[in-house]
Amino acid sequence: MSKIDKDDSKVVRVHDGLFKWLISSFSDNFFARFFKVRTSSPAVFLDKEFISKYPALKDSIQADLFIAMDLVIDEKPRKTIVVIEHKSRREEVVRQLYDYTCYAWLLWHEPVWGIAFFTDDAVWRKPTIEDKLLVGYTHSEGDRYFKYDMIKLNGEESADLIAEGNLFCCLLALKANNKGVDRGEIIRQIFRAAARMGDRLTLEHKLLIQQYIKAYADLPDELIETIQKETTMPAIASTITEHFINIGEERGEKRGLKRGLKRGEKRGEKRGLDRGEKRGQVVGAINTLDNLLKDGLISEDVYRSKLKPLQQSMAELEQEDQSKP
Repeated sequence: MSKIDKDDSKVVRVHDGLFKWLISSFSDNFFARFFKVRTSSPAVFLDKEFISKYPALKDSIQADLFIAMDLVIDEKPRKTIVVIEHKSRREEVVRQLYDYTCYAWLLWHEPVWGIAFFTDDAVWRKPTIEDKLLVGYTHSEGDRYFKYDMIKLNGEESADLIAEGNLFCCLLALKANNKGVDRGEIIRQIFRAAARMGDRLTLEHKLLIQQYIKAYADLPDELIETIQKETTMPAIASTITEHFINIGEERGEKRGLKRGLKRGEKRGEKRGLDRGEKRGQVVGAINTLDNLLKDGLISEDVYRSKLKPLQQSMAELEQEDQSKP
């Protein structure tokens, strides 16, 4: 049972947010593992653009992904819009996926690939989910159908996923069919995979690991901490608050440098950099906090309590900017 929350709606929201986050962080691994497809360009996530065009669909696509990427098909790159419909329970998806496919075509005029990703725990004895939809007819070819690809995570063996060796597959193993596999061993393999990433392991990766294990490990915290120490997994912040502050600082350094350099041209290099860095840190922390709330990973009470001091810091910086030349 999930440790996230007893309320079903909140559990589903957090569950959906975690898997959207997981695929977003490891899109190349996702396509390589389930479809043996290579990509020739970085993934571009189009969710915000889609919502800005179709705001009425905002609530219905919170768990879904719209990705533009060049897929290598027949050894040639092909620009494709990938629509990934995530489902945390068994239900029909074909009509919704077809609707999204039509919307995506109208918006971007590129080939669209529909994928349904089921992450429920149920064992499907009979695959009764419809995998095609009658959408047209031609005299020469008869009925025309919309079809999509389906992934059932519980149909994957945890041992096979662990054998892949990368962090993405090891995380999936915790929610896959882990019959006969010790959950502690899965956690151990997650930490080992993370440690192997070295400098490529970011603060956001660490936060994802922490929240994912919290949701699905179903093991005592003391045991998880022991396993982490055994595997030399890099330290994970003890609280989500510490994480968003760390991430905000990391992003703030980059944004602050850019803004600071711009201001430095007018006000002096050192002062511009200093103020820009401070402002960037605060903006980065606020943006991260907003995303955590949107994905259901923190409560509104925690959000408000952490947002207030950040807003105060921003106001002080604004006042400082106005008082100094």
